[in-house]
Amino acid sequence: NIDRYIRLQITQMDYRDRSQAEHQRLLDACRQGDAQAAVEILTHHIGEAADQLVLYLLRTSQQPAPPPRLRSRLQAPLEV
Repeated sequence: NIDRYIRLQITQMDYRDRSQAEHQRLLDACRQGDAQAAVEILTHHIGEAADQLVLYLLRTSQQPAPPPRLRSRLQAPLEV
């Protein structure tokens, strides 16, 4: 169940505005019939949301080292 993670992103990570903007871009691409842009926007949206959630969870927990693709991003401030 991903509901708890979505709630976490909205309540703790201040991700709602960014998410809504990305959703709007996705809808705009769909309305324009630009399937390639829609796929790119959706892929980026899901990937970024997942990465931000993993980074947040790692920063707020006692987990061991992050996955290699996220190690450099763990030192940077969260993008919201």
